[in-house]
Amino acid sequence: MPINIQACAFVSVSDVLSPHLTTQGERDLFWSSISDNAPFSRGDNNRSMVTASSLANHCQDRLDGDPYFDDLLQSMRSLGELYIDLET
Repeated sequence: MPINIQACAFVSVSDVLSPHLTTQGERDLFWSSISDNAPFSRGDNNRSMVTASSLANHCQDRLDGDPYFDDLLQSMRSLGELYIDLET
């Protein structure tokens, strides 16, 4: 029986975050703000893929409209349905 190999395009979460969150403290604040009871996991997996639009929507809900993160959210939304790998 042949194996159906799937492929997808994705970007690294660090590539998405680094232009907007330049210090470790900013990244820690971001992850602590969005990770609790999130509909995705990160940190213990080889790959955790989520669409950019889904991540942006989740972040918008969790960051409570904090204007500090507006540019980051806009950047995520511009990626649309492209996957973001949360492990890299």
